[in-house]
Amino acid sequence: MICCFAIYGGTMGVGWNCIGIFNAAIAKDLGLSISAFTFSSIFNGLAAAVMLLFTDRIFKNCNIKTVLFISTVCYALHIGLRAVCSEIWQFCLINVLGGAACAFLFYVPVPMLINAWFREKNGIALSVATLSSGVIGAILNPVLGNLIASNGWRFASVVNGIVSAAIALPFILFLLVKTPEEAGLRPYGWKPEPERKPVTSPSEVDITEHMNIDYTPLEKRVRLFLSIILAFIVYLVSTCVQQMAHYAQVNGLSVMAGSALASAGMIGNLSGKAGIGAVIEKLGKRKTFAISFSLAAAGDLILAFLPGAPIGILYAGIALAAISAANNVIAMPIVVAGFSAGEEYVTFISKVSVATMISTAFGSYISSALYDLTGSYVFEYVLYAALTMIGLAIVLYVLKEKKK
Repeated sequence: MICCFAIYGGTMGVGWNCIGIFNAAIAKDLGLSISAFTFSSIFNGLAAAVMLLFTDRIFKNCNIKTVLFISTVCYALHIGLRAVCSEIWQFCLINVLGGAACAFLFYVPVPMLINAWFREKNGIALSVATLSSGVIGAILNPVLGNLIASNGWRFASVVNGIVSAAIALPFILFLLVKTPEEAGLRPYGWKPEPERKPVTSPSEVDITEHMNIDYTPLEKRVRLFLSIILAFIVYLVSTCVQQMAHYAQVNGLSVMAGSALASAGMIGNLSGKAGIGAVIEKLGKRKTFAISFSLAAAGDLILAFLPGAPIGILYAGIALAAISAANNVIAMPIVVAGFSAGEEYVTFISKVSVATMISTAFGSYISSALYDLTGSYVFEYVLYAALTMIGLAIVLYVLKEKKK
């Protein structure tokens, strides 16, 4: 769990959760509109979507330390290499490198490792492991904001890349073990059951024994289709945190205020992850997600209609809206586990992850284009609130228990 915390924080937390503070600075320095610059992010998501088609096979057949080491180095390089870019095509090229790397870092290895090591409490363990993206993002956004203001975005990019490698690589090299059996151990919560074949790989761990999975093939396909739509929605609305630097800029706030808003978003992100994991144990999945999705929609509406409000209200708005990022990370594995298990779960979650990375490809560009088209964030954040409630409807339907 600690190892996954470092991997997720050193990649998604250091990279993706801090990219927004660079977008506004780079676009302004190069004389580009925000949507013209974020066009380059499309190549990140497309590269990741293509590579996700091979991740399951690669993780099964290759040494996980080697795969994650190479992926982390490539991801850190793509962050640092921003410093030498001055043309859009150059940003597109390094985003291909970053996207290919993040396919092996963001959505597959952490749930795979957690589910291999935890027979019980894997929901809480996943929540704790993914908290790092919010924790590290909250710490680094103001630090990077200061570096950008004092030394420029190129110097800050180099620092960002070094920090990414420094956080993740030591844990990958010295702590990572793919399965407890490789260390002569048993998963947390393991109980001897003679009738069950021993677990030999993460893909064979039945993480959904407690779920209701008595569905026909057609019912599973319908739920898979809805989960793919949900994956696209929850990632798209979670891009709100990346826009805070530009949101502050167009609403007359300082660069430091923009980085502080981004940090408030990271706090909402990590609070959401911790809260969802804890509340599920008490209220159940459907009630918990009803609360988390509704709070995220409320935050979007605050940002839409109260841009001139006191800064404390804006902090609250982005903190609530950023719960959408927690929904992205926590809700998707739980929703897919509601109608699949074992090898089928691995297949389904890989397909859903492809949808997430396609949303990654176009999400930032769509968000930026909406602003450029309307000249305001009002329509965009109202749309986010509406999409969040559609996502909630999908979650409630997919997790509804089948009548016996």
